[in-house]
Amino acid sequence: LGNLKYISGDVTIMNQGIQNFGNIESIGGQYIFEGTNLGLTTFGKLKNYGGTIDCITKFNNLMDLGDITEINGNLIIGENSALQTLGKLTKINGDLISENSKIFELPNLKEITGNANFKGSQITTLPALEKVGSDFIINSSRVKEFPNLTFIGGDAGFQNNFTSNTQNIETILGDLFLLNSRLMQFTNLKKIGKSINIKG
Repeated sequence: LGNLKYISGDVTIMNQGIQNFGNIESIGGQYIFEGTNLGLTTFGKLKNYGGTIDCITKFNNLMDLGDITEINGNLIIGENSALQTLGKLTKINGDLISENSKIFELPNLKEITGNANFKGSQITTLPALEKVGSDFIINSSRVKEFPNLTFIGGDAGFQNNFTSNTQNIETILGDLFLLNSRLMQFTNLKKIGKSINIKG
């Protein structure tokens, strides 16, 4: 693609996939591949992407996000995804679904405007995460440290989880679920918008 850097709309490739995006730094829409072999393994120099990145059914060979810092869509990662790191990603304007994924760290991710689902995830710490716009689910996961998270805009699910306190969370606008949770201390929690459910 030569020296092309910015595409405000979609990128549609018919029948033959591409290995990388070359020098492109921003795609405002989605990468639409109509064929059987998506060989893309990295986003390279791409910094902003305007669509959903599904690493289970579409970007199943993607191993890293390259220089991407912001996604204007959902990021979906599963047990069979090849993705190994989120690299420089700081913001997801959508949902992060990381159920049973093999990724171990999200070093730079600060904000998820939608849902954050880490059910069954191998991740243990979310060091930079500050805000989740909707549900924050760490049920049956290894997540136990989120030192900078202060706001959850929906439900908080701590079921079958190993964290012992809410750390620096101040606001949960939805329900708080603690089924078989080890959560013992509400250290800085000031507001629960709906109900609290404790069992086990």
